[in-house]
Amino acid sequence: MKHPFFMRSGIQLFAVTSTAIKGEFPAVVISCQGEVHYTSADNAVKLEIAPGAVVKTSGTLQLGDGAVAVVYCNGRMKSIQGHGVYALPDLFKPGGLATLNFDPDFGKYIRAAVELAAAKQLGDGWTSAVTDPKQAGDGWGTAVTDPKQAGDGWGNAVTDPKQAGDGWGTAVTDPKQAGDGWGNAVTEPKQAGDGWGGKNADIVLILPFGKLQPDMARFSWSEPKAAAACQLEILDQNNEVLYSVTTSESAVQIDLGELNLAPNQIYTWKVRLPEAGGAASGALQFTLLSAEEQAAAAQKASKSSVYPTGDPVLCGMMEAVALEKAGWYAAADEQYAALLEQHPNNNMLRMMYAAFWMRYGMEQQAKAVLKGSV
Repeated sequence: MKHPFFMRSGIQLFAVTSTAIKGEFPAVVISCQGEVHYTSADNAVKLEIAPGAVVKTSGTLQLGDGAVAVVYCNGRMKSIQGHGVYALPDLFKPGGLATLNFDPDFGKYIRAAVELAAAKQLGDGWTSAVTDPKQAGDGWGTAVTDPKQAGDGWGNAVTDPKQAGDGWGTAVTDPKQAGDGWGNAVTEPKQAGDGWGGKNADIVLILPFGKLQPDMARFSWSEPKAAAACQLEILDQNNEVLYSVTTSESAVQIDLGELNLAPNQIYTWKVRLPEAGGAASGALQFTLLSAEEQAAAAQKASKSSVYPTGDPVLCGMMEAVALEKAGWYAAADEQYAALLEQHPNNNMLRMMYAAFWMRYGMEQQAKAVLKGSV
């Protein structure tokens, strides 16, 4: 039986988000500019705040002249600015009407990113984006009470992924009903039991999949161990090879506009190793849409209450989430990568980018992002 790719990746993520987390979710400072400090309710903890800071909801934020902070708390986001002391319990009182803009969707991604960075399951130090989560008295050092449930902390800790129901791709048992058509983006993701290609394959396809513009696209995969030459193939819906190229690299740029591919049709790509008995990777699927459609998908981020006054990193992260939600996965990756190159010290951005990779089973990429090696 073949298992949809997003069911697999959803289970991995929910091993973090659905395990035993006690108490309310903390406040997250998504972005900040200027002088921003946090003080706990008992005055025992005082911290200088940077983007990605996780603090207890009972404390206060102190902003200097001209400072701005955007905070996620109790399922809502607020922008606070100007010199003053802001008590989080007053800003985010429980209850109230749910918003119908982009904020709730973005908040889910913020929460997943923080929980990923705070989890200590892997035990190899790669979740270093949260340097000392106990400093703020919010208890994130023990967010996951039993990290050995799945052996490595990500596998099958959540036995019924439908329980999460918070929009991470696991609530729909038939992924073809999800509305974006990408439930089967990887046609054979579980042949080896680890989600990658054939039983003895050493190739992991990375990007692209989902929606693409008909222009230059970067096709990338893990560097194979068995052979120097890789043959990339693009196939149509009848499994006929439309394009093939051989390279010694683990990535290749292809001008999709020159291949005469039809819009709104699903195409498949894979990589073979001609010098290793024809061993092949799994497959990823993509379809071509217009630049205008991509721009319209990103524009949905502008419906957030904090987008109009947000800084470039915040607005960029929101646009990346909007692109991902609409199936423009390669574009979302490009957005995160460009932002990180410009703002390498932004921990919120690193957490969001790492969580992006984890949603699609790319643990090595997630580790590299959080370790600052990308």
